[in-house]
Amino acid sequence: MFRINNNFNITSRGNNNIQSINQSNGKCIININGKKTVVKGNNVNIVNNKIFIDGKEYTEHDELQSEYKTLNVIIEGNVDKINCQGSVEVRGNVKNTIDCGGSVSVVGDVDGSIDCGGSCNIVGTHIGDIDAGGSVNIK
Repeated sequence: MFRINNNFNITSRGNNNIQSINQSNGKCIININGKKTVVKGNNVNIVNNKIFIDGKEYTEHDELQSEYKTLNVIIEGNVDKINCQGSVEVRGNVKNTIDCGGSVSVVGDVDGSIDCGGSCNIVGTHIGDIDAGGSVNIK
């Protein structure tokens, strides 16, 4: 199984939070309040606290029915690109860009630009620009 570890933490009350994960293997592990669900699809988006898999709303998880949610999308392995409202932790390679509102932590290589509102920590190689609101560390 293709595993990407990326924690996107969203706590909102209907705000326009948008997160997306593009991957090439067609599987994603979504951790919703501690309950893991494997979904099939190449694109996972979280918009207004609703999960969409390849453009179709995903409603098969009981935790999605609560009004106030913290959604933790956990991906383990390689990913194409990431766009999220919160912080991101990736254990794997990112083939393209990372755009997030919080901090970025990557254990792997990033072959694209990074735009984050917080700090940026990479253990691996990076090709591209970094625009961070906090510190930048590359080891």
